Amino acid sequence: MSAAQEAVYEKFEIFSPDMQNSVRIEDGEFRVVSFDYYENILSPIITGKVAIVSSSGSVKSQTDTANRLGSLHGSLPLRVGSVIRVKIRTGIGEVLDFSSSQNEYKQLYVTDVSVIEKKSTSETLAIRFSSRTAWLNETTRIVKRFNGRISDSAKKVLKEALSFEDEYLNIDDTSNAYSFIGM
Repeated sequence: MSAAQEAVYEKFEIFSPDMQNSVRIEDGEFRVVSFDYYENILSPIITGKVAIVSSSGSVKSQTDTANRLGSLHGSLPLRVGSVIRVKIRTGIGEVLDFSSSQNEYKQLYVTDVSVIEKKSTSETLAIRFSSRTAWLNETTRIVKRFNGRISDSAKKVLKEALSFEDEYLNIDDTSNAYSFIGM
């Protein structure tokens, strides 16, 4: 009987909310303790959480004029709106890929950061994340009035307000009409 193989992080990169600062797992200044994600065939969003332990010298501070190294939470800074690009190869060879630099819908967005433990030389963080669709759903304000068939209104919201491309839309035509104001 062979032992189960662990997942391999082929890419794990965290960006500050303004995308000006980043840190990669390959640099060795942080390690992933656990990575859990959830997706549902009936829902267009992905959610999850990751636990990270990092050293206090993980990344150059954006606010420190001396360019000293600091923690992920304080110096990256790791906040709501940060982007995670991750590519994981499982022990059975399957690939979980949210590492696209071209397609924002194939990246993960930080929705919550909690500092579990902070020491002088390290910190332990719990980070919750979601897919771009969930992020946009929570942060996009739509104040337009929609009239007509429900499927036509859904297409307008996705294309005009959320900037989805046609290749990602698969909406069945409806016969019922409904009028509503966004949100």
